[in-house]
Amino acid sequence: MRFETVEGNSEEIDRCLDYVREFFEGDEFVIQEFENGSATVLIVGFEDTLSPEVLLHGHVDVVPADSQMFEPELEDGCLYGRGAGDMKAGVACLMSPHVRTTGRAA
Repeated sequence: MRFETVEGNSEEIDRCLDYVREFFEGDEFVIQEFENGSATVLIVGFEDTLSPEVLLHGHVDVVPADSQMFEPELEDGCLYGRGAGDMKAGVACLMSPHVRTTGRAA
């Protein structure tokens, strides 16, 4: 959530996608990257295909906010911060099965 991935901040979006890519590298995943207009699309899968049987989708861009909104806060068991509900937390959930199988933190 600390990545300030607001529209137009391509450097920070790239840093966030680098983080996701590096998380999966070296663990028998096929990682593909494409440019779609102004957006970078990162596909992580088990085989080299653009037609998977199951596709789980997420995005990391968020609505602009003050910098302090990019510092996650945990309060009474709830996570607050930019992207906590849509969609960085969702991307983290998509990464979580790999965390459980490798023991590596996201």
